[in-house]
Amino acid sequence: MNRTIKMIVGGALALVVLVWTVHDSFRQHQVIDTDDWKTELRADAAGYYIYLPGVIHHGMRPGWLSDERLRIIGSGIQEDTARNIIRTKYTYGTALIELPFFLAAELIVGWGNSDGFTPVHHRAMDVAGIVLWWSGLLLLWSALRRKWPVPGSIGLALLFLMSQGTNVFYYAFRSPAYSHIGSWVLVCLALWCWAHGVSGRDGRWRGALFRIACAWLILIRPLDLLLVLALYALVLADEPFTRRPRWFLGQIVIGIALALPQMFYWQAAYGDPIVFSYQNEGFTNWRTPHLLATLLAPKNGLLPYAPAFLLLPVAVLAAWHRERTRTIIVLFMFLLYWYAVSSWWDPAFGCSFGQRSFVQTVPLLAMITWCAVHHWWPRRPAIVLLLLAPFLAAAFINNMLAHLYDMCYWSTTWDPTQWLGNIRQVFN
Repeated sequence: MNRTIKMIVGGALALVVLVWTVHDSFRQHQVIDTDDWKTELRADAAGYYIYLPGVIHHGMRPGWLSDERLRIIGSGIQEDTARNIIRTKYTYGTALIELPFFLAAELIVGWGNSDGFTPVHHRAMDVAGIVLWWSGLLLLWSALRRKWPVPGSIGLALLFLMSQGTNVFYYAFRSPAYSHIGSWVLVCLALWCWAHGVSGRDGRWRGALFRIACAWLILIRPLDLLLVLALYALVLADEPFTRRPRWFLGQIVIGIALALPQMFYWQAAYGDPIVFSYQNEGFTNWRTPHLLATLLAPKNGLLPYAPAFLLLPVAVLAAWHRERTRTIIVLFMFLLYWYAVSSWWDPAFGCSFGQRSFVQTVPLLAMITWCAVHHWWPRRPAIVLLLLAPFLAAAFINNMLAHLYDMCYWSTTWDPTQWLGNIRQVFN
């Protein structure tokens, strides 16, 4: 089978999977009323999304949201009648990613004919989640195969493991309007730019894309500065051109350009262009971080809902001698991220499927795992297959768990009753 036929067949299969996943997402969500608290546009998701109908149709002025809608959205936004503005503690970065899908919904419903929370707008966010998830997988495939070639079947198995053996799929499929799947695709984009080169005549536009992705990540979640530092470390280690002042000046200009709209909004909403809008929330547990709970707890711990992360220490050991610099970068980033998330005032992060803050770190887990497989496969293929087999089985189970999860973990931190009950449901 020549290369062209392979590309056609692969593209057709990818399209079939994409369409089927969108259909499955619609089927899952259409039974949930748009006024239900389990809707896609609830809580944090609505806080990000509010910029779209708010700015485009109402200039962020209050008075157009019903009391019921405000109740579903929760405490993330307030109508400030004194300043005549809707205040949201979230930044506009996620809304900017969702903008094309919102505009498509507006064209279907009629420009400005609704409050922006119709069933069509909800389905648009469902499509957004699946498209962003799928785009990230394609970018990862291209990036990692370029850096570390592996057989196609092994590469597909690794992508399946990273998307289903973690909570990435859940935040594409069940909670698509949260920030995490948008951040996921930005990290995948940055890795793609790095893998294909960001310097030279052919790489300049990728260098610009890399810096846009990095600035966008920080705009969405300032904590992802840790991710950006890791991405920068990878680029600086490989591309001497990026160590020049001109490169960093470009990053500063891009960062300011993305930050300015947010600063103008904060000035109007809070009276100051730079605001910690989360107010009484923060990293208050920095002296006593909840490290074990963040990692292992049935209530939103990382490993019970993202078993693929168990491969991280194995991959680090496997890649240590041949890829030491990259391995140190990834390992250091994960340790810092683990500490930071464990220091948050609520380390469970409310209603979540596992540790949702780690969704955007999965591309780096994929990178180091793929690297390890690349080095092991020619000499130890049996070990690779023996390692992957149980993790692929766990990924299938995790996919079914994501489908039936009840949006929140209602038991206490270390009470496994709900998690075990969900696992039993999977096998029934």
